[in-house]
Amino acid sequence: MSSTGPGAAIGFVPILIIALVFGAYLSLAITSAGASSSTTTSTSIATSVSSTSAPQGYHNLIFNQTGWCSPQVYLAPWAVSLSNGITIAQPSNATLPLPEKGVYTYSQAYTNYSVITFRVSDGIYNYNVYPKSEFPGQSSGTVIVKGADVTVQLSTIAVPCRSST
Repeated sequence: MSSTGPGAAIGFVPILIIALVFGAYLSLAITSAGASSSTTTSTSIATSVSSTSAPQGYHNLIFNQTGWCSPQVYLAPWAVSLSNGITIAQPSNATLPLPEKGVYTYSQAYTNYSVITFRVSDGIYNYNVYPKSEFPGQSSGTVIVKGADVTVQLSTIAVPCRSST
């Protein structure tokens, strides 16, 4: 039997497989024996990648509170609920549900709380804005998301503006 014939190739395959398996095991053992900080870094990188690459077909559904006065003032707390069961409030630590009759404040300092954003797939969404009493005529509606981001502009009740003079 020749050492260069078909039998030699068959004898080589098991050795190659054993080398590959041993190499993978050795690599796994080295990775497992590493410091916990490398595991944390790996997890952090994976989280970062997944949060920046949203699945195709998802869009921002933005509820934008328009301000009154000059400079503008905004209401807080406030919330939006979608027909898919998700509710988002601003500020994010607001206690839900928001009371319908309550003391709500308007301030320039609430600019960062003037936008509520949902990440949704294409579809038709019913929404409710709370507190309803502060968004007359706009506290509920339907919005269609299809292929692009959608912004819903909301005005609160008129608030008295203070003159700086």
